[in-house]
Order: sequence, then C-alpha cells, then structure tokens
Amino acid sequence: MTITYTAYEAKAKFSELLRHVKTGQKVRVTLRGETVAEVRPVGREEVSLTEHLSRLTKEGVLLAAKQPEKFRALKHVPGAVAQFLDERE
Repeated sequence: MTITYTAYEAKAKFSELLRHVKTGQKVRVTLRGETVAEVRPVGREEVSLTEHLSRLTKEGVLLAAKQPEKFRALKHVPGAVAQFLDERE
C-alpha cells in the first residue's frame, strides 16, 4: 500500500510519515499534484563502518579527509540521541 502526502503535509507530519515507512509502507510526496519523491523502507545491511564509509566515498556522498590523523572521535555521551529525539517531539 502506498500513502500519499503533499510536500506541506510531509514536512508537517514527518514523524508520522516515518512511522508508516517503518511498518513497511511506501510514502509518495507530491508537489502541486505531481509525485516528486518516494520514501520507502531500506534493507539493513550488516557491514562494518569502514566498508560503509568506503562505499559512501565511492558514491561521492563523502569526501575523504586530507589529514585524517588530525581528527579524533567525539566523546560518547550515553543517552544523547534519546535526549535529542525527546526534545524534538
């Protein structure tokens, strides 16, 4: 089953739209009556972070760092994502 949202509805009800997608449904987004996008579930792949980053670099989504040794990972803060999501809703 495919559900259709206007661009305005998709923006206003994005969380609802994602809940539909999470249950396996496809969602079409229209702009002035014309379908411009489709949001659909994606399969979860079991790949390492290195493989995932390598694929994104090959696809041109990411650019490789010029001097990666100068960067370090951010400090892990348990519950930070959950807190961020709670504040958004």
